[in-house]
Amino acid sequence: MNSFKIAIIGIIKWSLNLVNSFIIPYQSEKYEKRNYIYSSDRSKNRFDYRDIEDKRVKDSFRRTESRLMFEYVYFQQEECIIEPRFGWGITPKRKIIRASLPFKFYSFRPGLKVFFLILLKKYEFLNEKYVISLRDVGEGNYYHLYSEILAKLFLLKKYGVDIDVPVIVSENLFKMYIFQEVSRLAGLNNLNWILQKDNLIGCRSVYFCRALPANPEYLLNFKKNRLFSVPVKNPQKIFLNRGKNSGRTIINFSLIKKVLINNGFEIVESEKMDLQDQINMFSSATYIIGIHGAGLTNLIFAGKNLNGVIEIFPPYNIPPHYYWICTALSLTYKCLVGESKSNKTNMYSKADFGINPNKLEIKIKELLEKNEHL
Repeated sequence: MNSFKIAIIGIIKWSLNLVNSFIIPYQSEKYEKRNYIYSSDRSKNRFDYRDIEDKRVKDSFRRTESRLMFEYVYFQQEECIIEPRFGWGITPKRKIIRASLPFKFYSFRPGLKVFFLILLKKYEFLNEKYVISLRDVGEGNYYHLYSEILAKLFLLKKYGVDIDVPVIVSENLFKMYIFQEVSRLAGLNNLNWILQKDNLIGCRSVYFCRALPANPEYLLNFKKNRLFSVPVKNPQKIFLNRGKNSGRTIINFSLIKKVLINNGFEIVESEKMDLQDQINMFSSATYIIGIHGAGLTNLIFAGKNLNGVIEIFPPYNIPPHYYWICTALSLTYKCLVGESKSNKTNMYSKADFGINPNKLEIKIKELLEKNEHL
């Protein structure tokens, strides 16, 4: 798709969203302030990034942190309707509740169809005292399942909210393998899941929240309180590769493979493993190198044998999510940015890229030598 078509599509989307903003506007911020049980903005100086040598990486990490480092618990005490496409909370007077989704710039506002369905009261109504919404913009991604969805349950419990009530999730998420496996391993099977497909759901009152990314308090919950049983295997050095159909693969992998094998790394593709095997592998690894992707989320389960991590970035996508996890869990972190002839700058692009094998060799030697001297 050329840049002209992309621009036209962008203009159409912007125009539709502008129209929808008149049909269903945001609720008053002044009104919503009274419904926050807890709110915290930690977007400044949570991380200093002094251990990141590459200025390009450091700048990218700081930009992302400024947008994502906040959390809150919000209780909508009056009646609320949750629309199915994104999970927006809407009042019976057809006003959007800002706190129902943390990143309004990612999602379209609901439009005319939702307006009339609410007007005509064409929605299922849950008559419980309150419900919890786990709807989120990050649904379907393994990292976001832990960081932005399941972590919400820990945040709510921290502030005294009983989670033994109806919990709303999208039907698509619920049916995904990763959600079923994590729910089973985490002992969440008995929660009262309410599945939302293409129907509006009304309720008497509802909790919306946003959990702080990479908060050790939440991450460590996945290791304790019987959430996961992790049998330990023989320690190993792991290179986490991406399959050809996943995108963001290394073009010159034949050269990189030699460097990895010479340094004793086993090459694996976590997408071909079941969840428990992935957890077992990460819990016993001594070193992990991985291309940026959701598979690195399993660093949450790193064991005491893990001496260091090297994350490999494509040049167009350098987010700090796994640096945050490593820092939260006191893991040694290094990174390497690849090279690409493509002019793509979209962080969601999955274009392939190359890695300088000499630079990778140097990073590996630095990591190994550092731990030899400890």
